[in-house]
Amino acid sequence: MLRHIVVAIGVSLLAAYFCFVAFALPHIVEPIKCRRVRFSVEAPVDSKVIEEKDLAREIYSLETNPVGHSVAAFDCYRVERELINRNALMGVSNLYFSPDGTLHVNVKQRKPLALLMSGDEQFYITSKREAIPVGEKRSQTLPMIVLYGKVSVKDALGPLFDIVKYIEADSVLSGMITALHVDSKGNLEATGSQHGMRLFFGKERSLFPQQCDALKIFIAHTLPTIGEARIFRLYLHIPNQVIVAPFEPILMEEKENG
Repeated sequence: MLRHIVVAIGVSLLAAYFCFVAFALPHIVEPIKCRRVRFSVEAPVDSKVIEEKDLAREIYSLETNPVGHSVAAFDCYRVERELINRNALMGVSNLYFSPDGTLHVNVKQRKPLALLMSGDEQFYITSKREAIPVGEKRSQTLPMIVLYGKVSVKDALGPLFDIVKYIEADSVLSGMITALHVDSKGNLEATGSQHGMRLFFGKERSLFPQQCDALKIFIAHTLPTIGEARIFRLYLHIPNQVIVAPFEPILMEEKENG
């Protein structure tokens, strides 16, 4: 009798197992795996300095390549936060998986304030007073002020940063100045006007706003009479004065005619 009971229980368990295999297993869904990664960088017009390959490098330094792995193992929220914390040029990041297993990495890039060329190194200077190393050296012209000459990162994030911000906020100066050069003696000179006119500001950085006031008065009242094409350099290092140095060919011509 006991033997029949054991056999009956065994048959029942076997029947239950086959029912489970027949009805339950087909409904167990395998975890979704990442199939590909798509990178997208949205940047201001003519100011794209973060390329998709740079973004990929940042992502894979934070997480292993997710392709072939479960999407549940990839922490999108953490990577979003880390991207912004590590690179001040990344303003907004958005990571998500689409139903087909594609990881979308979308980033909005901020416009750099300036480009620092210090020896063999280059850095983007951000509005947060940070220096971001340039992955690949830039040779093309970008719509930002270039700092070069005897300028360290410390200098660029110090008084020169305030000067760049001052230029950016002024419609007259931002249209004239595209580069700031510091010579071996610490003198600051600006270049970039249409005819190659140079602006010599000297060593005292705190006088820059006052010097610019004198410059704008000169531009409004005197420059139209002289003509920008005739001027080689304007000296602004003496408070409330603008000293004009014309091009040498013009000086020679005036001597001959004199």
